Amino acid sequence: MNDMPHRVLTHDTGPPEPDRARPYRSGAFGVLDIGTTKIACLIARVDSDGELRVLGCDWRQGLGVRGGSIVDLEKAERAIRACVGQAENMADVRLRDVIVNLTCGQPDSQIYNVKWGLDAPAEGRPVTDHDAVSYTHLVTIRLARGFSTIAIEPDGVIAGAAALDLTVAETAAAAGLTGLEFLSGIPGTIGGAVAMNAGAYGGEMAHLLSWAECVTRDGERRRLSSTDLAFGYRHANVPPGSVITRARLAAKPGATPVIAAKMAEIRTAREESQPCLLYTSRCV
Repeated sequence: MNDMPHRVLTHDTGPPEPDRARPYRSGAFGVLDIGTTKIACLIARVDSDGELRVLGCDWRQGLGVRGGSIVDLEKAERAIRACVGQAENMADVRLRDVIVNLTCGQPDSQIYNVKWGLDAPAEGRPVTDHDAVSYTHLVTIRLARGFSTIAIEPDGVIAGAAALDLTVAETAAAAGLTGLEFLSGIPGTIGGAVAMNAGAYGGEMAHLLSWAECVTRDGERRRLSSTDLAFGYRHANVPPGSVITRARLAAKPGATPVIAAKMAEIRTAREESQPCLLYTSRCV
């Protein structure tokens, strides 16, 4: 076959088009790369001569990212904010948006417009307080960043209901407190852990909860003891319609290397027995 004559195939496309000037971005812009091992941010601008000039940059360890997936949203957010903030300080600019490159495939978000009708007798009249209360079971409440704070005490931690279980366990470990290691193996937040008496790997919330605070449907703030919550298997007696806002968990001083080793053991056991990097229906 090598002795066969070669023929070059061409496609007649007509006369070449004239070069067109590519439009450039005006002003400074940012590029954010979220990878498995690192998060990097670069801020640049295009000068009048078409040359790209870098104004600021920074990179951080890819905390909260594993195998191309975000496994700890709070850690990933902190790393991204710190990375972008340092690049902004170097460039002396403040970005309103960034171009994002992700290694995790095809991220997707969807917005749904949901409508539901009132009972027939309510049609044609204003919505009352009774109507609102009747339909509150259809509303999902998401606690924002202010409910994710963690405070360390000599014999425990006070954690907001939005704090991730893993983050609480890691914060306690860094402070040399033991007893909360099992939380590192439970996905979710402290509020949910209280409401369902979460437990695994030899521990559960009923064994260490000092108190939990909640807001009732009427707006009343209440502090509930472990006795008030009457913990059962994956159950707590939270007042109906209430939202847990924070909780105090008892702990005791321990050796940091021992705590770290136990958490590593829990992480290994969980990764070997559960599809941690796959989207699943979790505990159903």
